[in-house]
Amino acid sequence: MNIKNIFTKKNLTPLIVLSAICLSVAVILGLVNLVAAPIIEERNAAAVKESLSIVMPDGEFNSTPDEMKSGAPETVKSVYTEKTGKGYVVTLVTTKGYTGKEIGITVAINTDGEIIKTVITKNEESIVPSDMKPMGTYGDAYTDATADNVVDVVTGATVKYSESAIKNALYDAFVYLGFAEEKKEELPRTDAEIISLSLELIGKEAALTDVTPEETELVKRIYRIGSGEGYVAYALVISANYGTVESETLIHVGSDGKIKNVNKLVWKTSDAMYGYVPPTEDVVNSFYGNLVGKNSSDIKDVDLVANATNTSTNVVNSLTEALVEIDTLIKNDLPTGEEEIISLSRELIGKDVELTDVTPVERNYVRRVYRASGNNGYIVYAVVISKNYGTVETETLLHVDNDGSIVNAKKLTWKTSDAMYGYVPPTEETVNAFYETLPGKNSDSIKGVDLVANATNTSTSLVASISEGLLAVERIESDASVNYLPRIVGISVLAASLIAFAVCKALPVIIEKRRKNG
Repeated sequence: MNIKNIFTKKNLTPLIVLSAICLSVAVILGLVNLVAAPIIEERNAAAVKESLSIVMPDGEFNSTPDEMKSGAPETVKSVYTEKTGKGYVVTLVTTKGYTGKEIGITVAINTDGEIIKTVITKNEESIVPSDMKPMGTYGDAYTDATADNVVDVVTGATVKYSESAIKNALYDAFVYLGFAEEKKEELPRTDAEIISLSLELIGKEAALTDVTPEETELVKRIYRIGSGEGYVAYALVISANYGTVESETLIHVGSDGKIKNVNKLVWKTSDAMYGYVPPTEDVVNSFYGNLVGKNSSDIKDVDLVANATNTSTNVVNSLTEALVEIDTLIKNDLPTGEEEIISLSRELIGKDVELTDVTPVERNYVRRVYRASGNNGYIVYAVVISKNYGTVETETLLHVDNDGSIVNAKKLTWKTSDAMYGYVPPTEETVNAFYETLPGKNSDSIKGVDLVANATNTSTSLVASISEGLLAVERIESDASVNYLPRIVGISVLAASLIAFAVCKALPVIIEKRRKNG
């Protein structure tokens, strides 16, 4: 292709026009922001100043707030220390109200940790008390309240949820100022009660480790069960309309990500009225029974409860969140500890090498991929979980060279069904012989390996896990070897050409103007 055909007027005109439009819009937005920003900042400062004078009328403050301490609660936006020792004023913003819209709060707290006055500075909630409006006083009932006795001051189901959000934000102010300790989210049950109920659900004594992710909405606790027997999740739905517990559910999930058992702790729908008939307990129990065996993908297919669709939808949503979080935990779970895996990996390679974790995000069987220093290839640690029992079926460690071929393989775990009803599992020698056929195989040739007689399913799953690991190594190697230089050179040449074209077009015009001007 002739490069002159690219830089024609026909091709460049749309580019130049589009660039000019974008530049013009950017300039206009910049000018608007330049003019509006000081006005907005001035108004915000005036609103804050006004709220300070309301909650502490005789207070003396600096024009700017104190420097914020690290680890401040997300609701705390600014803090002003009163100059003469009367106390502090804290500005807060919460979005945990009835509709999830912002509520702005300013509160004055004296040096004894007691509220002097509270004012609402911003309110976007749709259903609120009549006096809960921007700059409306709303905290006289909070006067003298401390972190220990901040209480609801408004009754009524429609406002209680927003009131709770305000109370929690005020508590955050006490936390920031050091008058209270940060507390865990208040649950209907203590951790000890949840653990006791979890052990009942599992059906035996077991060690439970709290592995609850930080960012969850409906899932309040996830515990890993010792001995690789899966997880227990505690999910809670609070009614958006009434702020009360709508459902509490406990599930036992196997290491395969499927629900093994369910405990319906609380289920609450609206009472019978105006012709509405709530579902019977048998119907609800049947709904919960249908959850068993479901995973994060197919739980959405469970039939909802007639006359309680919203409640059952919320239960499904809460359990879906739990199962998705557990899926992530399972993919990162290591039946063999990481230090032991690294030690075994070095033994497999045959030398003391540095191992760098390069595990891909998207994976099924592969739990870890390490790059070995000194051009010594990769280590792949793959785990197969039994779909029937949710337990570890195989654990395999592979040493893979840089071209994607297996150098060595180590069997960590191999488990097939026990001998029964005439079935005879393969001997250990047979399984070891199978592993010995793996060296030299790559992602293509691994598919042709002979499976183990009387353990076809196990060896098929093992081959699938090994194949996934080999493909992962190939992708990592491919990404590492991408040469970006030609792309950089190409882009640079194109940019230089465009600049040269613009200069060539502009230069004659400039010269002609100078000539005319003498």
